[in-house]
Amino acid sequence: MLNRFAPQTASACVWMSAGVLTYKLCDRNFDCEHCPLDAALRGVSRPLGLPPEASGELGRRAATFPDDRLYSSGHTWLQPVAGNEGRIRFGLDGFAASFLPRPRHIRRAVPPGPLDRGEELCEIEFDAGVLTLDMPVYAQVSRWNRALEDDPTALVTAPYDKGWIVELVLAAKDELENLFMAQAAQKQARLDGRRFRRRLALHLLVNDDEPGPALPDDGRLLTDLRQILGEPRFVAFLRELVH
Repeated sequence: MLNRFAPQTASACVWMSAGVLTYKLCDRNFDCEHCPLDAALRGVSRPLGLPPEASGELGRRAATFPDDRLYSSGHTWLQPVAGNEGRIRFGLDGFAASFLPRPRHIRRAVPPGPLDRGEELCEIEFDAGVLTLDMPVYAQVSRWNRALEDDPTALVTAPYDKGWIVELVLAAKDELENLFMAQAAQKQARLDGRRFRRRLALHLLVNDDEPGPALPDDGRLLTDLRQILGEPRFVAFLRELVH
């Protein structure tokens, strides 16, 4: 049973209100994006199965959006391939990658022709679930990143370089008009992060029987939400965020 104690006069952390923490007052003016406790709970500290030394880099990458590419509302990016007019690379942005568990496999869709916006492009398989990525533009698959067959974890450890997923050929040049520039994508990621955080907190708040330990007051034992919710349910929540 998660602890529901919260003084009425306290400026309570969202995770205390959800019952994950026994007692925690916010001293950061609710700037959750830069809170190490929040990062650890959401799993930004380290995807399951990755080495501890990856923690700091993944946390920094979550807020990084290179300005040499465009971004979709589903937290994927597209970048023109140098020297190949009309061909673009597609991958996950750092914000999405920072949430994901360790991928096991990238399952490709094999369409006979171009895929329209919203059609399934591929599936990312984890130990306890599958995340589907859809096409953000009207285009046709040209080439898959074979390096991900040998090292699928590059999808989350190097999402902007060797972790790219596929190269596409655009059906028309104006297909990129509805995508975000880097600054707008970063702003959208902050908003989506807040919504996702509150979505998880609300779920914990209304489900008193949710399994998993509450954290000690000093935060010494940090158990991330994938363990509290269970990885299958956490992946199900991620489908609302990444697509």
